[in-house]
Amino acid sequence: MARRALLVFLAATAIGGCGERAAAPKPDRLLIQERVTAYVQHLLAGEGALACAQLTPRYRRESDERAQLGGVISCAETTSLYGAAVAETMPAGFAQLASDPRRVRVTVRGDTADAAFGVGPRVTHTRVVRFQGRWLIDGLGLR
Repeated sequence: MARRALLVFLAATAIGGCGERAAAPKPDRLLIQERVTAYVQHLLAGEGALACAQLTPRYRRESDERAQLGGVISCAETTSLYGAAVAETMPAGFAQLASDPRRVRVTVRGDTADAAFGVGPRVTHTRVVRFQGRWLIDGLGLR
């Protein structure tokens, strides 16, 4: 009987991850803050493809269309050019402040969120939506 109980315990421990607890999922607010600051970091680094990867497929298509209307190939190219230009004109320390997740104020309503962030007097509002289980940017500079 004791042997059977030991086998059941060992099997349950193996199935349950060797006794370790699974990490708790991050709260939506934190995931949204990370998404927005990832976009800002990639933007300011001139990494357009990585910045545009933070967008929903719909918003990415719209961004590609707007870029093509402006004579540029894609969202990634436009974002790279814009990010490099912005980074050149910003004061020292701006990129670090702008990409600090704690500076992003988030309001979540179901599968949609408003993320407000900024440095200095200007605040940018971003729409973030849950898309296939991930929070992605679906609108920039809104209000």
